[in-house]
Amino acid sequence: MILLVCFTAQAAIREYIRDYKYQADDFDTRYTSRVCAIDGVKQNLLEELGTYVQSVINISESSDGSKSVTHDYVSLTAGILRTELLEEDWDRVAYYVKARMQVDPDEVRRMLAALKNDVKLEQALRESEQELAQARKTIRSLQQQMKRQKDAAVLAGLNREYVRAAQDLEVEFQYQRAIRQIVNGQFDQAFSQLKELADKNYPAAQAKLGHMYERGMGMAVDYDKAAQWYLKAIKNGNVRALAHLGFLYERGLGVRRDLDRARELYQQAADSGDHSGQSRLAMLYLQGRGVEQDPKKAMELARASVSRTEHGRGYALLGFMYDKGIGVDEDLQQAAAYYEHAARRGNPQGMARLAWMYARGRGVMQDTDRAWALIDRALRYNNSYALMVKGYMYEKGLGVDGDREKAVELYRQSADQETRAAMYRLGIAYEKGRGVEENVDEAISWYRR
Repeated sequence: MILLVCFTAQAAIREYIRDYKYQADDFDTRYTSRVCAIDGVKQNLLEELGTYVQSVINISESSDGSKSVTHDYVSLTAGILRTELLEEDWDRVAYYVKARMQVDPDEVRRMLAALKNDVKLEQALRESEQELAQARKTIRSLQQQMKRQKDAAVLAGLNREYVRAAQDLEVEFQYQRAIRQIVNGQFDQAFSQLKELADKNYPAAQAKLGHMYERGMGMAVDYDKAAQWYLKAIKNGNVRALAHLGFLYERGLGVRRDLDRARELYQQAADSGDHSGQSRLAMLYLQGRGVEQDPKKAMELARASVSRTEHGRGYALLGFMYDKGIGVDEDLQQAAAYYEHAARRGNPQGMARLAWMYARGRGVMQDTDRAWALIDRALRYNNSYALMVKGYMYEKGLGVDGDREKAVELYRQSADQETRAAMYRLGIAYEKGRGVEENVDEAISWYRR
């Protein structure tokens, strides 16, 4: 492999060119070899690119000062920079590709700003990076199994899985391209190119289209169409779509609200090893919604959800269970560690819960600056628990001038979104007359809620 670093007329813009040769095995086709070769050259380009992108991000002062946050945005921003294929060649033995990636600091800053200002895009790209990592693991595992397998029937089954994994990888490339096009305002292209793969019955592409309709990425939110695409993906064997459709049934979005159906879909996804299905089913068992409450089962599923893909929601759930001593002995330090893992992976509940711990010095040294940084990040996702924590910061004057009336206002906003901790803080406010006129009846009302 050859690396050429070329400096263009504008010194700030850098160009990286790399080539990669994928050595095909007996079970490889032109298609699987090409996908693996393109993935190989992209990974090598991004390796070389990482340090430069990080310097651009540091210069633009785009994070809250946390190294983990900076690293996170490096991987996200690098993930949607355009890769241009320059040469391709297939001789039935190896697939050769040569590619170029040009990096403009202004473009990096613009994309970073777009991700920071559009939570849906940021979450979509973050999830896509996880899906890419999982597809790569699956491909490596299947390659090793096929090299050892002698039984023709078993080998044929593994080969079908291998082609499907290659399709998943190709879909993620296209999905990230679609995200880049949405950032650039090219909404029609973002949809149509991914739809081409969906119309070819690529189940991962069908699931992605469902996700785009569910979140309104480059189009109006349409839960009916989201459900339709998820159903197509499921019929074609996509496991990821099970949990997404389950969520629509849990909330009654585009379909009739049906907790039993949601549980069934989550269970199917969890049984297939899908991290989202495992974490969502864990939440049902933790809350006793649609199932008999079972903290130990919730813990088992939460652990499973982070065992392979380090799922942010799963880490937040584990942190909560250690925080409250549910299904395990209370361990505040372990809770903080899990919340930190969740926050690094962009989970807003993990950010808000960790902010609460830093605000009060529970399981960590009290650090109001860190608490405020985490609150600000969590509020980008409209997290209701973060509103409660922000109210507490104003009530106690932590890193800000104390303002009990402002605190009560924030508690109300949080309580309106069913945050129990905020209802409790309002109860205290009315009982003690903090920021509002003392009113025992009103306090009792909030405590009952």
